[in-house]
Amino acid sequence: MYGQRVVNLVVCVMASGTFLLSLGCGNDKAPLGGPCAFDTECTSGMCLRVGVSHICSETCSAGGPCPSAPDDALLTCREGDVCGPRCSFMGTQAGYVCEDDGTVRACASGDDVADCIACGCSYFGGGRCVDGIGCIDPLPLGATCSLDAACESYLCGVEGTCRTLGALGDTCREDRECESAHCDTDGDTDVVGRCRIAVGASCGTAGVAFDPDCPRCYAVEFGNMCFRETCNGTNATCPSGWRCLVTDGGSRACFQECDRDLAFSGCSVRSAVCRSSGTCSLTY
Repeated sequence: MYGQRVVNLVVCVMASGTFLLSLGCGNDKAPLGGPCAFDTECTSGMCLRVGVSHICSETCSAGGPCPSAPDDALLTCREGDVCGPRCSFMGTQAGYVCEDDGTVRACASGDDVADCIACGCSYFGGGRCVDGIGCIDPLPLGATCSLDAACESYLCGVEGTCRTLGALGDTCREDRECESAHCDTDGDTDVVGRCRIAVGASCGTAGVAFDPDCPRCYAVEFGNMCFRETCNGTNATCPSGWRCLVTDGGSRACFQECDRDLAFSGCSVRSAVCRSSGTCSLTY
């Protein structure tokens, strides 16, 4: 008898819509949106997996209300044209986006400017999605451009044409045009410079702090390191662990960060002093 009572333990849905755990609930069937395992447990005769749960559902037109519960604030017609709980997913599912109010909308019913970030461009004739602009055909190298995303190379140079990242020695006007992220114009885009060794990388040879691909190759604690002539913190930056600060002479330079509480402060130059500002006293 006890075993039979356990078998008969079911989840019933009261008229108020509240779920109640009870022993034996007669032949009550779950309403739309209620949990289920079989079609026969639902008043709608349809038990489906919608989202992450199996619920009593019905067919409908995606994005609209559920036919038998049009005013239910918790239910909506989901992707796949079945009724279910309001959505909360990010991106897309089965070609639909989830709106702020929990309803779904078909990607194909929108426009590329508003929806290509979530939906991609396949619904809008192809191309590349550019946020705020829509789907475009990427521009080839040398084409006139105004933003990086418009170029096949994802790089629109300072001169306003699509280009590739420059190797050592290639021409450049700012760091972002170089593979090494170091253009020796030091942020002055009015002049043409060359791509140099990455700031903070090794330069020169053992015992020789000179390198034609580095404007300032200096001997440090464990070899040589490449520095830049000056910095500005925007398009002429310092490597990780360094700060672009004003020197005593009024110019700007990369100062290495350090920790005064450590026995070894972290300054690459042995004679440098870790100042109260948390940077080494020497810039190289």
